[in-house]
Amino acid sequence: MKNFIFTGSTLFFLVVFVKLPHLLWPTGVILAWFSEKGLVMYKDFLNFYFPLSTYFIVPFMKLSNWNLRVEPFISLFIALASTGVIWQIAKKYFTVWGTFISLSFFTLLFYFFTTAIQYTVEATIGLVVAFLIYQIFTYFTKQAALNKSSLFLNGLLISVGELFDQVATPLLGVIYLGFIYLIVKGKFTKKEKTSGVLLLTLGLLLPFILTGLYFWHLQALPDFLDNNIFYYLNYATLANSQTHSAKLPWEEIFIFYTPLLISLPLVLKIKKEKETLYFLIFGAISTIPTIIFSVFHPHHFLYALPLLAILGGLTIDYTFKLKNRSLKIFLIIVWLIFAQQMIFQVLPWYWQKFQSSKGMVLVNDLTTQDSMYPPVVWVKDNTSQDATLLVTGDTLFYLKADRLPANKYFTVLPWHYKPLDKTISTIQSNRPDYWVIAPSYLKRLSQSEEWNSPEITQLIQDELQRCYSKKIEFPDWQIWQKICL
Repeated sequence: MKNFIFTGSTLFFLVVFVKLPHLLWPTGVILAWFSEKGLVMYKDFLNFYFPLSTYFIVPFMKLSNWNLRVEPFISLFIALASTGVIWQIAKKYFTVWGTFISLSFFTLLFYFFTTAIQYTVEATIGLVVAFLIYQIFTYFTKQAALNKSSLFLNGLLISVGELFDQVATPLLGVIYLGFIYLIVKGKFTKKEKTSGVLLLTLGLLLPFILTGLYFWHLQALPDFLDNNIFYYLNYATLANSQTHSAKLPWEEIFIFYTPLLISLPLVLKIKKEKETLYFLIFGAISTIPTIIFSVFHPHHFLYALPLLAILGGLTIDYTFKLKNRSLKIFLIIVWLIFAQQMIFQVLPWYWQKFQSSKGMVLVNDLTTQDSMYPPVVWVKDNTSQDATLLVTGDTLFYLKADRLPANKYFTVLPWHYKPLDKTISTIQSNRPDYWVIAPSYLKRLSQSEEWNSPEITQLIQDELQRCYSKKIEFPDWQIWQKICL
């Protein structure tokens, strides 16, 4: 029966992949393309994620000659691999009900939380998290003994997850402490415990040391530190000002955290094998700050989705084992509410997508019918190969026009441009040959219900008036040429 559930999950992913239209995260591909073109990350173009998420997709894109349809396939592979890891845990440690809940939770919510946008970054972190949880499960149930090589490799794996994106930092910290706990409570000598902690920590730190040395060699270490550490102090302020609890999708948040809500009362009743449950609960709680109390994006759920799926499988098994009849009935009612939400909110979303005739179509790829196509063609035909741009609009313009940005501020977002003093200085010292403007995007920057940053719109308009002449205008785009020195 467990094999049947796993097969069903796999087939569901394949059917959804074929039937669903796909959306690309343009910035992720653009960052990889800039790197391939020889620009130095952080110094020549802004990136506020650790570098592995960018470098990871470069070989896949190069092999496909930068065919944008490759990324949805990468995302599908990661989803199937994560399903496989969850199934391995369920097969060994869960009942049929636990297997069904864990796999269906992950399978039904994966594309739902991507909102059909391929966020390979968070999905990849989720795969890393799933594998680390598998190791923790194995050790907590005493199915395997800790050894030096495994500790070092698990430290490396934690570091790999972190180097994809800072969003998982609290969760990966809990996983690191979980391994420390296993070492300390294990039947080792004091010397063995010390060496175990050192090996785990060495595995964790080594990739960061090598990454720091790499960007030091490229003379970009200050930019690396500024973009990945100091930037987040400003970003946290912006997140606080833009996150309003009333606007959060609380129904989706309830669906996602149902396993956590159910697990909390179980802690008081479960007498045996509490360690794994405690670990998963602490891990789930650690995801709340970066998912709910940051600038909210549904795709942030993806990095923690395997964890909550596994916690769901464990809690349903514990629910059925409860001897307290009242609590058991209450928790089953909560599970039924969860099932109702899945039936009336998640499944209709899939049905609506299935009704579209755009199965396997990359919706935001450039076609000849798109309003961006004529300005892209104009830039390719009327500017030199070494002409530089700044695009206020869809960043895919750079790749499609085969032109590079004039400076690091290649995309116009409030949390990239603020504070403005440094941005103004950089732009004015290295102005683009052409400024490509989507007026609707410029308007969005100023609108209070959108990004509420009229000062950025004013900055760009001042630059255009001071140093540029409108070269050509299209229905949705303008191209301005530099006329000053």
